[in-house]
Amino acid sequence: MENNPLSPFEIVESLFEGVVIHSATTEIIYANPRALEILRVTENQVLNKDVLNPKWHFLCGKGNALAFEDYPVNIVIRTKQPIFNVEVGFVDKSSGDITWILCNTSPKFNQDGTIKYIISSFIDITSRKVAVPLEAVVANANDIIIITKANTDDPQIVYVNAAFTKLTGYEPDEAIGKTPRFLQGPNTDKDTRSRIRDALRNSHGIRETIVNYTKTGVPYWLDINIFPLKNSLGQITYFAAVERDVTNEVIKVENLTHLALEDPLTGLLNRRGFEQAVTNTFADKNFSFHTLALIDIDYFKNINDTHGHDVGDIVLTQLANLLKKFFRDSDLICRFGGEEFIVLMQKSDINNSLVKFEQFRTGVKETSFSINKQLNLSITVSLGLIQIPSSDIHLESHIKNADIALYQAKRGGRNRIQVFEF
Repeated sequence: MENNPLSPFEIVESLFEGVVIHSATTEIIYANPRALEILRVTENQVLNKDVLNPKWHFLCGKGNALAFEDYPVNIVIRTKQPIFNVEVGFVDKSSGDITWILCNTSPKFNQDGTIKYIISSFIDITSRKVAVPLEAVVANANDIIIITKANTDDPQIVYVNAAFTKLTGYEPDEAIGKTPRFLQGPNTDKDTRSRIRDALRNSHGIRETIVNYTKTGVPYWLDINIFPLKNSLGQITYFAAVERDVTNEVIKVENLTHLALEDPLTGLLNRRGFEQAVTNTFADKNFSFHTLALIDIDYFKNINDTHGHDVGDIVLTQLANLLKKFFRDSDLICRFGGEEFIVLMQKSDINNSLVKFEQFRTGVKETSFSINKQLNLSITVSLGLIQIPSSDIHLESHIKNADIALYQAKRGGRNRIQVFEF
C-alpha cells in the first residue's frame, strides 16, 4: 500500500493549538480550525481583518485593556523579535465572555530582511486563568495550615502558611523538614497524640483539640482537623492540618468551670466543687482513712442582725482565709452553705486530725476579726467530725453523720468538737 504522508497544511489544520498567520500589515490571512474554535469566530469574521478592526478587544494578563501597540503581532512587527508565553484575553463583544490564550508569536522574513508574515500560535488557558487561586487563599487564610509528608513515623512538614508563623513565631524555614511534634510540650496530652497517630496510620482523618507551644514557650490551644491528601491515582501523598487558635475559648470555658465549682465570696470550693474533688480523693485506695469536719460559726445570725450582712460576709471571708492557713494544700476546704464549712483532711485518721482541728478551734477563738477601724469581732466555731474509710464513698451519709455530731457540739455548749460515734 502506497504511503501518503500528511502535507504541512493538513498538519496545521489538525493541530490542537490555534494558529493564525498575519500579513506584514497585520491582516489575518489564515486561521486554522482550532484558532477559530478557541476565539469563537468564523473564517468570514477574521480573514482579511487587521488588528485595528473594531471587533477586536484584547486584555493584558492582569485583565486591563491591552494597548494597541502591545498587541503581540504589533510587538513583533516593531521589534522583529519573537515573543513567547504572552497571556492575552480575547473579549467577545456580543456576550462579554473572555477567552484567555497563551500566545507565541514569531516573524518570518523576506530575503531583504523585511517581514513577510507573522505566525501566532496559542492554546486556550481560560479554565486555568479563571480558576480560584487556591494557593493564594491557603497562604493568606486566617486559620493555620500545615502540610506534611504521608510518612506517619516521620511526617516532615513541607508547607506552612503565614498564619502559622504569626501564631507560633516560627518562620517557614524553621519548621519545614521537622515534624509537628516539635511544637508539642509538657502539657500536650499523650492520649490526644496517640489518637492522632493511630488515625494517620490508618489513613483516616481526625479532629482534636490539642495544646502546642510557641517559639517563646507560650502554650496555645488548637482545634485541629487533619485529613489525607491523595494524588490522581488515589494514593495518600500528604496530610493536611487546618488549625484554629481556640486559646481564648478554652480559657473562657476553664474560667466558667472554675466559677461553677467555686464559692464567689470566699474563693473556697462550693458544694458542687467539693463533691467533685471528693470523688477524685476516694479513687485513691492507698490510704485507710480520711477525716471530715463540718464547721459552723456560733451565733452567726447575731452578727448579721446586729452589724448587717456586709459585716457577716467579711467574717466569712476572714474565716475562709484562716482555714487555708491552718490546713494543708492537699486538704479539701469547702463553704458548704451559709456559715457552714467542710474540711476533708485527706489520708489522716481521726486521732491525728483531732489535734489539727483543736488547734484550728482555738485559733479561731483567739483571732480578732478586723471589720474596720472601729470594729473588731471575736467568734467561736463548733465542729462535728467523722472518720471515713477510703473504701466508703457515700459522701452524703458521712455529711449527715458529721451534722449529727455538730448538733451535739452545739447542744453541748458550742465552741467545741464532737466526734461521731458509730
